[in-house]
Formats: sequence, C-alpha cells, structure tokens
Amino acid sequence: MKTLVCLGNEYVQGDNAAATACSLLKNKANVVFCSSIDQLLDLIKKGSILVDAADGIETPLLIRDPGKITNNLRLSLHDFDAGFFLRLAKEIGIMKRFTLIAIPKNYPPRKAATAIRKFLG
Repeated sequence: MKTLVCLGNEYVQGDNAAATACSLLKNKANVVFCSSIDQLLDLIKKGSILVDAADGIETPLLIRDPGKITNNLRLSLHDFDAGFFLRLAKEIGIMKRFTLIAIPKNYPPRKAATAIRKFLG
C-alpha cells in the first residue's frame, strides 16, 4: 500500500485541502499527517508521496521535481517552508525519488480524492 504524506495545516481552511482529501482515501493508502520537518525527511527517504494544498493552480498537479516548487506553489508544514527542505534533501542525496500531488486550495474534497487516486494509478 502506498503512503500519502499530507502537508499543510489541517485546521486552517484552504490549507487543509490535502488533509481533507487524504482522509477520504484511508482505505486505499496509508495516510500520514506530517507535523514536523524530521518526520517529513524520514518519510521522503522511504519514497512516500506528498500531498499539499497549493495557491495559483486550478486543477491538481503531479510534480516529480522539487525544483519545480516555486513561490507560486508554496508548500508549508506548520509554518516551515517544506519546499526548501525538499530541495535541500534532493541536493544532499537523501531523497532518491520525489512525488508531490498539489491540490488547489478550496478544491472540492471528493474531486481532489478522485484526482489523487488517478495519480496513484
């Protein structure tokens, strides 16, 4: 079973789009709500799939290069810049594979869950 790592703050409207969608997929994937940079780094070493809410997009996106994360597609982890740590992890070689599913903020949860399932294959 694949592991989905939900970033963002599950208690903040809009930032919780990934958490809400992933909650609907608990029977299809191992869902982890990430709360620290240490936990994030441990999970990406294992090739987990990241899911986060993003500004500036209209439809869900599959991103395989952490270098594609820009200020327009900011990832947050309880006020930490997760994008910075992901790019750093790639540069220092602790991340072999990167997969991020970006969900538009305020995207309908069931629609987001369907998109995630399609990306998972």
